[in-house]
Amino acid sequence: MATSPRGLVLVLIGMEAWLAAPIHTGSPRSGWWGTQEAVRLRQTARRYTLQGDYAETERIYQLGAEIAAEHRDPVARAWFISGVGDARFARFDYRGALDAYLKARGFAQSARDPVSLGATDLDLASLYQQMWDRDSALRFAEEGREITRRVGGIYYRAQQLLLLARLRSDQSSPALYREAIEAARSASAGDPSQAAAEAIAWEYLGDALLAGGDMDRANAAQQSALLIRQSRAQRDLGYSYWALGAVRLKQAEQAEAGPARRKLLSEAEDLTARAMATPTAQRYVLQYQQGQILLAEGRVLEGLDALENGIQQSQQWRTGIALAGSADGVAAAHQAKIFDGFIQAAADYGIRSESQRWIEESLEASELNRAVNLRDSSAARLREKLPLEYWEVLGKLQAEEAQIPPLSSAAADSERDRLKLKLTELESKVELGNAVNIAENFPSHDSLNHFRRSLRDSEVFLSFALGDPESFVWAVTRDTLNVYRLPAAEQVVSTVREFRQRVEAGTAGAGANQGFEDLGQHLYKMLFGQLSPREASKPVWLLSAEDALLELPFGALVLEPNDGSGHMVFLAERHSLEIKAGALLPGEPPKRSTGGLVLVGDPIYNYADPRSGNSAAPGDGKTWFADLRAGSTWRRWTRPEPSGQLNRLPGSHEEVEASAAAWNAVPTIILEGASATRQNFLKALSPAPQVIHLATHAVTLGEDEADLVFSLGGDGRPGLLSALEVRTLDVPGSVVVMTGCATAPSDVKAGLGMAGLVRAWTVAGARAVIATEWAIQDSTGSALLASFYRHLRSQPDAVAEAFRAAQGDMIHSGTNDAAPAVWAAYQVFGGQTGTRSESR
Repeated sequence: MATSPRGLVLVLIGMEAWLAAPIHTGSPRSGWWGTQEAVRLRQTARRYTLQGDYAETERIYQLGAEIAAEHRDPVARAWFISGVGDARFARFDYRGALDAYLKARGFAQSARDPVSLGATDLDLASLYQQMWDRDSALRFAEEGREITRRVGGIYYRAQQLLLLARLRSDQSSPALYREAIEAARSASAGDPSQAAAEAIAWEYLGDALLAGGDMDRANAAQQSALLIRQSRAQRDLGYSYWALGAVRLKQAEQAEAGPARRKLLSEAEDLTARAMATPTAQRYVLQYQQGQILLAEGRVLEGLDALENGIQQSQQWRTGIALAGSADGVAAAHQAKIFDGFIQAAADYGIRSESQRWIEESLEASELNRAVNLRDSSAARLREKLPLEYWEVLGKLQAEEAQIPPLSSAAADSERDRLKLKLTELESKVELGNAVNIAENFPSHDSLNHFRRSLRDSEVFLSFALGDPESFVWAVTRDTLNVYRLPAAEQVVSTVREFRQRVEAGTAGAGANQGFEDLGQHLYKMLFGQLSPREASKPVWLLSAEDALLELPFGALVLEPNDGSGHMVFLAERHSLEIKAGALLPGEPPKRSTGGLVLVGDPIYNYADPRSGNSAAPGDGKTWFADLRAGSTWRRWTRPEPSGQLNRLPGSHEEVEASAAAWNAVPTIILEGASATRQNFLKALSPAPQVIHLATHAVTLGEDEADLVFSLGGDGRPGLLSALEVRTLDVPGSVVVMTGCATAPSDVKAGLGMAGLVRAWTVAGARAVIATEWAIQDSTGSALLASFYRHLRSQPDAVAEAFRAAQGDMIHSGTNDAAPAVWAAYQVFGGQTGTRSESR
C-alpha cells in the first residue's frame, strides 16, 4: 500500500502537535506562558488557524512573541515565534517559516529548554520533509529526539517518533512506530487528542508490515487503528477503511484465482467505497486504489477510467487548493505513484488490444507529471509578487475544503466558487494565469495533437517511463505514434549506470575497449532497438527522460561496432539529441534572444591566487564548501560566515578565450578573474544574451540544491548563485552553457524530469541548456566548445544540431578529445517545447 497521504494535515505534523496540545501546555521554565494573557493570545491564534486565516494567526503569534520579549521570557518567545513559523508554513511560505523556526530555535537554545528546542526541531524536520530535503529533515528529527530522550512529559513524543520513522523508512521504522504507539497511549490519559496519533502510528506500522509482506500483522495493526478511530478519533475514520482496503487488495493479489480471491477483492472494493464516503484528504488516491481493484477483477476499462479520474482529481486538488504548494514533495510523490499505475495499465492494455486511444492517453499521462512540475516551478517565480490577500483567501479556501463533516450546501459551494474565482483574479494580476481551471492549464488530448502537428518531418519525440514490472518508450512523429515495451526499471537503471561508469572512466578511447563497445550496443538495442526504420532514421531525436536516463550519455551509445578501422559509430554521429521538458504544455517556446555572448571564467577562488592581492585567507580555516555541504539548505539560507577557498580553474581561461574567438561577434562580454563576480554577471544578463557561458565551479548538493560559484568578494566569501535564485532570472531565449563539474541533474526523481540548475535555467526562460554529466578536467573541452560556437554561428536556431556537429568533429579529430569521456560528458537540454509554429 502506498503511504496514506494527508496533504498538509499530516505533513504539518509539528503544527498539528501544537494545535492538539492543551492550551496550558508549555515548559516549566517559562513564567509568563501560563498567564491568562498568554492563554488568551494562544486561544485567539488557534481560532484564526481553524478558520484558515493564517495571516491573522501570524499577527497574533507575532504579538505574543513581542510581549514575551518584554517579559524577558525566552521560552515563551520561542513558542510564539514557532507559531509564526507554523502560520507561514500553512500558507506555503517555506522560506519565511524556516526563518521563524530558526529564530525560535535560537531562543530555545539560549534558554537551555529541551522541550521547546525539541519541538522546534520537529517543526524544522516537518518543513524539510515537505521541501523534499530528506537529509536535513532526518538530521533535525534525529537531533530533536536526542534532545528530548531523557525528558519526561513531552506531549509531542508520538509525533516526533512518527516523523523520524517515516524519514528513516528502514528496518528501524516498525520499532519506532511501536514506541510511538506507547507514547501516544500514555499521553492520551491526559490529552484525548493523542488518540489520533496512536491510530496513525498503528496505521503506519500496518503500512510497513504490508510492505514487508507480513499480511496478518499488517491487518491486525490496521484493525487496531480502526478500533481507536471508531471510538475516539472518528475524524480520520476514512483512512482506516482505505488502509484495510489496501491490505485486502494485497491479499487478493497473492491469492489463487477462485472464490477466496473474489471475496477479498469484494471486501477491498467495499472498504474503499466506505473511505470515499468520508471526508478523507486527497481523494484522488482513493480513486487510484479503486482503479487497482477493478483491474485485479479483470474490469480493465472500468479500472482505467477510475485511474484516469484519479489523475484528473489530483491535478484539480493541486491547482484548486494547493497552487502555492508547488514544492509539496509529499503530494508530488503520491501523485507520481498514481501516474505510474495508470501509465503501466494503459500502455499495457493499449499494446495488447492495439487501442490507439490508450496508447495516446498513457503517453499524455507520462508527459503530464513532468510538464506540470515544470509549470509549477515557473509559477513559483511569481509567488513573491502575490499580495497578502492571496494567502488569506487561499487559507480560507483550505479551511472550507477541510470542514468536518464537509459542507455540501448550495451556500457552501457558492462560497468555495467565490474563493477560487478570487484566487484566479489575484493570480492574473501577477501574470500567473488561471491555475484553477485545469482545462486551460494542463496538457490534454488536444495538446498532444497540436504537439504532433508541430513536429518537423525530421524529428521524432521519444518519451520514456520507467516502471515495474516493465517500462515503456513512446515514439511520436508528425504522422505516427507507437509504444514499445522495455525491461523493468531496475534492469534499465543498472545497465545505464554501468555504461555511464565505463564512459566516464575513459575506457573507450582510440583503443576501443571491447566491454564498453558491447555494452553500448546492448543498451542502444534495449532502448531503441524496437523503433521502426522510419522512426529510427529521423535525424533529430527529442528525448523526454526520467530517473537514471537523465544521467545517460546518450550520444556515446554504439550504433555500429568497430569495423577494424579503429572506429565505431556513435549515436551522436547520426542524430542530434536533445532532452526536452514540458513537451505538452500549452504556449509558444521561447524565441532566440538577439543579445550577444556573455562568458565567465577563471574566477578568483582562493588567496593563493596571485590575482587576489592577499597572502592568507581570513577566518577559522574551514572552507565555505565544507560548511555548506555539512548544513545543506538551512545553512545556506542563514548564510554562515566561513572563509572561501576552492581550486583555481586555469584551463577555463583558455576555454573562454577559444569560445569568444570562435563566436567572433559583438557584443561579447568576458568576465574573468576579479571581474568574474556575481554582481557583474547578473548585470550582464540585461538584455538577455544570446549565449551565457559559465566556466565556473558548481557546487551540487542535490535537487535544486546547486550553486554556481563566482569570484571571492571583499569579505573573503565567494559569490554564490543558487538554483532557487536562477529561477527568478529572466533570460528568454538564451542558450546557457555550463562547463563546471556535474552541472546536469544529479538527484533525479522518477517521473519528474530534469532538476537542479538545468531546470532552474529552463524556468528562467532558456531555450537550451548545455551541462556536464560528470566532473571533467578544466583543461579539456576548449576544442569541443570552440567547434560548437562556430557551428552555432552558422545555424543559430539549431542548438542540438550544432552540438552534434561539434561532437562529430571531436570523434574524428584524432586527438585525446576523441574519447567519449570528453565529448559525451555534455548533454543538451531543451527548454519548454510548447507548440511551435507549423510553418516549414
